[in-house]
Amino acid sequence: MNVAAIDIGTNSTRLLIADEHGAWIDRRAVVTRLGQGVDAEGAFGIEPMERTWAVLTSYAQAVQQLDAHRVRAVATSAARDASNRDEFLGRAKEILGVEPEVISGEEEAALAFKGARAGFAGEPAPFAVVDVGGGSTEIAVGDAVPTYEKSFDIGSVRVSERLAPDRPMPEEQFAAAQSWARDVFADIDARPASIVGVAGTFTSLAGIHLDLDHYRPDLIEGTAISLRDLWRMARELSAMMTDAVAAFPSVDPARAYVLPAGAIVVAAAVESLGGTSVLVSEHDNLDGIVMGLLAT
Repeated sequence: MNVAAIDIGTNSTRLLIADEHGAWIDRRAVVTRLGQGVDAEGAFGIEPMERTWAVLTSYAQAVQQLDAHRVRAVATSAARDASNRDEFLGRAKEILGVEPEVISGEEEAALAFKGARAGFAGEPAPFAVVDVGGGSTEIAVGDAVPTYEKSFDIGSVRVSERLAPDRPMPEEQFAAAQSWARDVFADIDARPASIVGVAGTFTSLAGIHLDLDHYRPDLIEGTAISLRDLWRMARELSAMMTDAVAAFPSVDPARAYVLPAGAIVVAAAVESLGGTSVLVSEHDNLDGIVMGLLAT
């Protein structure tokens, strides 16, 4: 029995279809920028909604073609913030046949932990999973299950729109974004023995770090990046035009504009946990959703 998980995020909309053992059959991610302008306006724009509905339509076709009998869709940070989310969710339900659940940041953190933890069972505990999205960042810490789960209203899109809109990013914008990220994460008192980073910002940085000539999930999985290199990449990417960031062969060009801000958030989050390095995983909340579907 195949199952499907869909994650409708602030920056990207993602799909995972897996078999009864949890093995990936189809995995996709499209940058739809659903949360574009939500931080300032408090509502979804019509164009971002239409972009996302179009992607969901293609996902619904894949779900049908690959005979996924159970589907769970979740919506995260932007949907939590948007005043017109019911309009978006109603049409999404018509497309998918199931209504996306607007989940809390804490549940989002727990799902990412569940999905990533299975791939790093041999790493020292306690174990932290950091999920940097477009509108929020989730951190969960624990061993077999998380004992600390928290969502922070900071992400690559939110930082880009609020504090650092220019590319190259002027020094004052970099400093403001760095200061805000450090302030947001300042009250984290967890000190894990291992840190794993998930989602598009981390995996994009791993591809750059490895100097890949195209995106290779098999090589990115388990890549270690030092905190020093995270800050170095944040600095270097922030000094580039968006076209230059998009020229990295392993980077989705649609993610290039927000990647410098995302790199700042990533480095500040790892720093706040007392980490000197992070392991990057391709497994995340989509895998956590699939595991939940298969367990019930």
